[in-house]
Amino acid sequence: MGNNFFVPFATARFRASEMNTPLIALDKAISYQQNVMVHCDGDLSYDKATGILSWSATLRILFNRADGQAIQNTVAAGSVTLTDNKFAYVTLNETNDTVLTVSSATVSTAAASNFLALGRLVLAYRNTTSDECYAVGITHPIRKIEAHIADAVTVHTITDPTDAPVDADALREDLVTNVVPSVESALNALGVKVNAIIAVLEARKQTASS
Repeated sequence: MGNNFFVPFATARFRASEMNTPLIALDKAISYQQNVMVHCDGDLSYDKATGILSWSATLRILFNRADGQAIQNTVAAGSVTLTDNKFAYVTLNETNDTVLTVSSATVSTAAASNFLALGRLVLAYRNTTSDECYAVGITHPIRKIEAHIADAVTVHTITDPTDAPVDADALREDLVTNVVPSVESALNALGVKVNAIIAVLEARKQTASS
C-alpha cells in the first residue's frame, strides 16, 4: 500500500511474507483515522487579512497507533500562513510525545492528492473566495482574538440646573447650556461602545451587517 492508493499484486500468491506487508499498512491507515482528537492549551486565532493561523500554546494531537496504543504528538505555540486554497497539516509520528511542525500546501484538483497520505492530518483550510479559515482536524473554534473594548463608563456627571431660575426663559437657557450637553456627551460615549461591539459581531458574522 502506497501513501495514497493500493498497489495491486503482480502475482496472486498468498504467502504470509507477501500478504502481511499490505495488510499492516492498511491496518495502520485505518487506525490513524479513528477518533483523532486535536486540542489546544491556549487560544486559536485566524486573521483573514493576513491569512495567519496561530495558536498561543501547545497543540495536542491524540491518535491510535496500529498496535492499539494511544499516542500523543504536540506542536509548540506558533503560526502558519495560509494563502488561497491552502491547507495546514502535520504528519503524525508513532513515537509518543513527538513534537511536530505545522506545514501548508496548496490543493490541486484533478491531480494526485497531497492531503490523502498515511499519517497526514489536515488541521484547517483557507477558502479561496471568502478567505475564511475552516477547521478540519482542530476541535476548537477558530477565531480572531479582538482587542478589548474599553468598559463603558457607569457613572456620568450631569450638570444640575440652577435651583431658582429667574423665569422660564432662564431655566431653558440653563438646560440648553449645561444639562443637555452633559446628557448628550454620556449618550454619545455609550453609542461609541455599542458601535464597536456591533462592528466586531459583524466581522465575525454573528449579526447582520448594516
